Amino acid sequence: MNKLVVLCIVLLLVLSVTELSYAGDWTLHVNLGSSAPIGDGSEYWNTGFAVGFEAYRPISGNLLLGGRFAFNGWGLNGDKVLEGEDPTLSWETSGATAISEFVPSIRYLFKKSETSNIRFFGHIGIGFYGLASDWKLKAIDAFGNWVEVTYEDTGTYFGTTIGGGIVFGNPDKVHFEFVPMYNTVFTEDESTNYFSGNLGLIFNL
Repeated sequence: MNKLVVLCIVLLLVLSVTELSYAGDWTLHVNLGSSAPIGDGSEYWNTGFAVGFEAYRPISGNLLLGGRFAFNGWGLNGDKVLEGEDPTLSWETSGATAISEFVPSIRYLFKKSETSNIRFFGHIGIGFYGLASDWKLKAIDAFGNWVEVTYEDTGTYFGTTIGGGIVFGNPDKVHFEFVPMYNTVFTEDESTNYFSGNLGLIFNL
């Protein structure tokens, strides 16, 4: 499985580098939105933010090839983490999860209406995700001793993204996009899944 993932990423990177030899037609996408974990363990984290940069170039008709670099951040849900801990202690909580994305991607633009500048698209990518997650609980017990509970997980993992969205505005000028994405990161124990919704600007290069 890992070898297949690496092969797919390498092929996308090679195609992306090959496309760099052609001038024009590139678009730069800058987007900002919200990000939230989904599934087991998601209750320990609050909805956070996402900021991303993407670049694409048409390679065949409505098919675009490029990639996405993005950063997601979630804050700790302290109340949820404290469930099951000794309620007689005054706990202090701190923690955050940060996920960075480096994902070669393919985007397909569906044909637009002749009377509208709105276009729908599908999006899929496979790449690398950097995960840094930690939280800490600490309190002083009845004997004056510090009680501390910690959790930490860091690493770089393979992952996938799938989504779609809408591009709107005059394509010859700065225009806009809305991009919802579902990401799956193949961490060691089980997958980490999260959703992001992004609103962005598209610049023609």
